[in-house]
Order: sequence, then C-alpha cells, then structure tokens
Amino acid sequence: MSLAQSTRQQRERSDLLQRLEQIESVPRVDPQLSRIHFDWIDAAERTQATVRGLSEQLRRFRDDQVWLENRRVVELLQSVEARAFRLRDVPRPDLVIELADTKPTVCLPAERPLYRRRRDGRLDGGLVENGDDDFDSTAHLPSCGCGPTS
Repeated sequence: MSLAQSTRQQRERSDLLQRLEQIESVPRVDPQLSRIHFDWIDAAERTQATVRGLSEQLRRFRDDQVWLENRRVVELLQSVEARAFRLRDVPRPDLVIELADTKPTVCLPAERPLYRRRRDGRLDGGLVENGDDDFDSTAHLPSCGCGPTS
C-alpha cells in the first residue's frame, strides 16, 4: 500500500509542478524542479548508504571491544591459574586468628527497665562545669547491660 501511496503522491506532485510552470505570474520556474522527486530518491539512497556504513563501523568497533575484553579475561584467568600452580607446592603457614568475643551482645526491649519518674530536684541556678564531682551525667539513664552505662 505504501508503494501505491508513493506512486500516487509522486503523480500528484508532478501534476502540481506542471500547473506551477503554467502560471504566468510566476516569473521563471527552474526546469529541474519537475524532476525533484528523483533527486530526493537519490539523496535518500545516499543517506541510507551512509547510515549503513556507519552501522557497519559501529558493529566492527563493538566486536573489536568485545574481543579485547574477552582476551583480557582469558589473560587474567591464565594468570590466576599460573599463580595457583606455583602456590600448590608451597607449604601453608598455620594461620591462627583469635577473636575476643564471638557472641553478639543482645539487648531485648523487654530486658530494659520500665520508665520511672525521677524525683524532682531543686536547681540552685548555677552552671554545671565539666569536671564537677557532684554531677553525674549518666545517673538518670537506665542500664540494661548492653549500653555505654554497663
């Protein structure tokens, strides 16, 4: 159907160009204008050839990149294999790792003490300075055995 439309459109365009040439008020029509659709076909073919060439170049470039990557992977595998063969006969050193504590400290919510209202204390209005012996900043924090107050 597109071929039929194309042919119909080409005939219509040719008819319009012929009518344009017959209009006397139009000063001078370029004679090549009547063959413009053939020029467009030639230009489209050249464009397609250019796109085809660029696609082929991109395909070759991509194939070259894949080949290089595959070669690099093979080289890495051969290197690992060669090292493994060299280390095969080397006696293994006794590695000992000591861990201080292998159990995690778990502090469940139910193990924490419930909220207790603190006794209201009177403030004398003075500022508390670092190093005051009579002020303990962690005294009001409950301890469940898993935090910094334990």
